[in-house]
Amino acid sequence: IEQVPFENMITLDLFQQEGYLYALNNTPCKDGTFDISVWRTDSGDSFEQVLCFNYQTPALSFALCDNTYYIGIGNPNLQHQSNGTILAVTL
Repeated sequence: IEQVPFENMITLDLFQQEGYLYALNNTPCKDGTFDISVWRTDSGDSFEQVLCFNYQTPALSFALCDNTYYIGIGNPNLQHQSNGTILAVTL
């Protein structure tokens, strides 16, 4: 067993497509928001960041279709107006 080093990040979802493994991560910020990032690897040795943005609630899940990342947003422990939101980020 080998641990993948994502320092200060919480990995919420993994997705595999076309030879890449993607990891969805949340990083809590001091102001209560979250830096949401997606990373990918084709070897498992090193990950490269694909996208990153700040949002008021954490990400829970994601999927990739063509060049669009669909990210499910919400915090099951908090009632927040963004719970259940799906964001589409096209690169």
